[in-house]
Formats: sequence, structure tokens, C-alpha cells
Amino acid sequence: MGYPRAEMLGKPLDAVFKIVREGDHAPVANPVQRVLQEGKIIGLANHTILITAQGEERAIEDSAAPIRARDGTILGAVLVFHDVTEKRRLTADLAYQATHDLLTGLPNRTLFLDRLQQASRAVTRQETLLLVGILDLDGFKQVNDGLGHDMGDILLQEVARRTREALRTEDTIARLGGDEFGLVLPEIHHMKGAQHLANRLLQAIAEPILLDGNSVTISGSLGITVIPWDDGDQRSVLRHADMALYAAKNGGRNQYRFYEKTMDAQQEQLMEEMVMTQAALEDQRLIMYYQPVVSIHDGAAPCEGIIGFEALIRMAHPQRGILPPVAFAEALDHPRLARRIGCFVFDAVLAQGEQWHRDGLPFRMSMNVSARHLLDPRFLDDIRTALAAHPGIPSEMCEIEVTESAPMLDFPKAQETLRVCNELGLRIALDDFGTGSASLSYLQKLPAQTIKVDQSFVRDILNDPRDFAIVAGVTTTANMLGLEVVAEGVETIGHLQLLETLDCHAMQGYLFSKPMPADEVPGWVKSFNILNYKSNLPPPPPPTQDSVGYND
Repeated sequence: MGYPRAEMLGKPLDAVFKIVREGDHAPVANPVQRVLQEGKIIGLANHTILITAQGEERAIEDSAAPIRARDGTILGAVLVFHDVTEKRRLTADLAYQATHDLLTGLPNRTLFLDRLQQASRAVTRQETLLLVGILDLDGFKQVNDGLGHDMGDILLQEVARRTREALRTEDTIARLGGDEFGLVLPEIHHMKGAQHLANRLLQAIAEPILLDGNSVTISGSLGITVIPWDDGDQRSVLRHADMALYAAKNGGRNQYRFYEKTMDAQQEQLMEEMVMTQAALEDQRLIMYYQPVVSIHDGAAPCEGIIGFEALIRMAHPQRGILPPVAFAEALDHPRLARRIGCFVFDAVLAQGEQWHRDGLPFRMSMNVSARHLLDPRFLDDIRTALAAHPGIPSEMCEIEVTESAPMLDFPKAQETLRVCNELGLRIALDDFGTGSASLSYLQKLPAQTIKVDQSFVRDILNDPRDFAIVAGVTTTANMLGLEVVAEGVETIGHLQLLETLDCHAMQGYLFSKPMPADEVPGWVKSFNILNYKSNLPPPPPPTQDSVGYND
């Protein structure tokens, strides 16, 4: 206790044996006094602290017992206690480690689920809303891969600090694993407050972070469900929040979405598509159709005017027949299937191209690549393996098509991957150009050789001056940069004539052919003559503002 014996003698026990309750330092009844009063062994209260002569706090435990004479008279007491400061510290550390994430100091999944359970019970009594959310960082993997795991850890710590500061004291944010966080936000009185809290959280994450001298900007996607409107059990509530997160990511990321019951139906549909597509892949019922890309330059010789064929996936369904990709589109870019389907496409299309080249049909073969497969670390190995397996088709006669939105998910990685593809001899085409949020600067930054103008713009260029202006702008810019421009969705002679005036000489659409099975291609090639589509009639004039509305 820190006292010399002489200083203790003659003083009341309370003056030297100063004990208080851990935490609030409230006085604790002296066990010796109770022994003398009650005549039995008395244990110390839990979480008792001894204040030493020097003012130090020591955690103690144990008991006091009476000293009796032969006749049972109480002569005094024995007070036995142990210093358990280190034991309690270790116990507290173990308890903390069991309930907290050691990197960020945030609650872990165990504590998150416990607080969710407590908050769910309280919400019905308080008549307020409880928000349950799942937050995922957009672009964290790129930071981890590009700057290293040490910088990734610092990023997570900074995100943890910012999110704690952005939330209220009664809120819980927990690290569930990796770059995924769970939220329990109680006592929300109206949805405006919920939206304000979600916006504040995402804004805090989006502020630039300095990592190893680099200014890094990431964002967050947040899915939220609301109790008591969501009256499912804990597992269902978290599943609904995860569905909302998926919707936020699909919506473009850096946003939040609230769970809606329609998401259940969408999730069921996705699962059905997944099962159907996986079965078709394993049963070899995924097949490739081919749609020609033609040049409108004069030429009547066989194969002249045909640039190549775009390979388009189809599914042979036992009951529903041949299904277009829209029937299983979500599965094509799903983490479980994207790479497997991509490898199947590479092998099937290059094998077909090899066969056509042997048969004297030396066409360019274009293959669509999903965003997830493009950004997969194994993508380049996959394409190298496919090229090596099919040496009968030169790599310069192979083209991969990526949507303009795919590189935006990780621009530096996509840029480097496409650069290596060029080194392998492959052509790169930016597909559906104009439909995403990319700009014309993409044409400078990405190593592409072809721009495919989306059919949604081409289809109405005869009537809508805005679509005409977009197609004209993209075509002019691409031509100045020496890029090939392919107009998709060409359906009429009018489209062909107007596009020719814009110096867009490569086209694809139903005017020439619908996508067809591989065995129909040789016959189509034999019958094709671009001169059949050209006439001496003057081309239609560009649309004017007065013509807008006829096809709206």
C-alpha cells in the first residue's frame, strides 16, 4: 500500500486501506468492518481499486475473514488481497481484441452484431428509425495494388477516423473485413435526417488523402435498410443492406441506396440467371453468333468491303430456345462467372477465326470483354494462352471490345492492361461510345484503335439534330486522331448515306445483317456486295430542329 509500518500504526483502517469502485471511484464498504459486524468471510466487491500512499491505483481482489477466540469471540480480522492490475489489463485487452478491429480500432463483426441486436430491441420502444448499413470503399483495391498494403492500411485507418468524426456518438461503425464496414445508426426521426447522415459520411470519405506523398481520392458506396420498416431477422436485415449496396455500386458508385422490396425480386432474378448461365457454360450451351462490320468504300470482289465480325454471345436454352445476352446480362460480369465466360469466348472466337482464315476468309474477329475480366489480374495470361492455342489467326486480326465505362472502374490498371494488349498485337475498340460518362479525352488516354458509336445515337440521326451533332463530333475527332470509327445500329440506306457525309465509312447493323450462327457466315459473305447498298441518289440532309419529334 506504500506506507511505512510506523505511519500506519494507530490509524483507522479506512485511512490507509483506501478502496473505491473502478471507473467512477465511488466509495466501497470496507470489508473488515463488515466482518466485524457480520462475523463471516466477506469478499471484496468486483472491480475494486486500492489507492496507494502515492496516489497510484491498483486493481485488487480477494477477501476478509474473522479471527475468533476458542469461545467464538471475534478478536479481529485477516484481510487478504492481491494486486491484479496486470491480470485485469490483460483481460481487458483480450476482451477488446475479441470485439474490436486491431488495425482501425473500430468494433468488429462480433460487436457490430451485438449492437445491432440491442438497437433493434430498442427501436420499437423509442418509436424512431434505425438505419442498418453496409459501406464499401470504391477503388481501395487499386490503392492496395498500386501503393502497397502498408499504404492500404493507412488508408483504412484514415477512413475509420473520418467516419467516426462524421457520425454521432450514439452511432456505430464497424469494420466487417477488408474494406467493408457495417453501420448501426439509431434514433433517426425522419428520412431527411437519414439522407443527411449518409451524405455526410460519403463526403468525409471522398476528401483527398495524402499517402506516401501521393494525393489519393477514393469514394464509398453505401447500402441502407430501415428498421422497423424492414421487419426481418438479423440475417435478412443485413442481406437487404447488402442488396442496397449492390444497387449503389451498379448505379455508378459514390452514392447510397435504400433497400426496396423490388430488390428481392431483382436478387432472385440474378440468382436464376446465375444458375441458368453456369449450367449453360458447363453443358456447352453458350454459343457465339457473328455480326459483320463493313466498309462502304467501293468494292465488288469477294470479301471486299467486309472488315470483320463481332462475336456476340447467345445461350441455347432447352425450353426457351436461343436467348440473347440481355436475358443473362447480369451473370456475364458476375465475379463467379466473368472470367470463365471470358476464357470461353476467347477460345471459341479464335478457333472460329482460325478456321475461317484456313478457308480463305481472313476477317478481323472482335470479342467483347467484361469489365470484371479486364481488371482481373489473370486477364493478360488468359489472352496470351488463347493466342498461343490458336496460332492460325494473326494477333493483329483480333480485336477486344471494352465498354467505355469499364476503364473508369480502375483507369490506371485498365490503361496498362490495354497497352500490353496492343504490344501483343491486338486491336482495342471502345464499345458503346457516348453512353457512359467518359469524355473525348479517353481517345487520347486509352490505347484504342477503333471507336464504336453506340446505336442509341446512330438510330435517330436522321431526325434528331442532337444525335447528329454527337455522331458528327465523335467521328470528326476520331478521324483527326487517326482512329477507325464504326457506327452501330445502321438500319436504313438513309443512315448509310448520312454517315458517309460525316466520313464515317465503317458500319454495323441490321441493314447488312443480323447476328448469325457461324455456319451461315460463308454463305452471307459470298452474297455480300457493298455496291448493292450504295446508290447515286444524293444523301439526305442533316436533320434540323424542326424535324425533332417525329420519332421521339
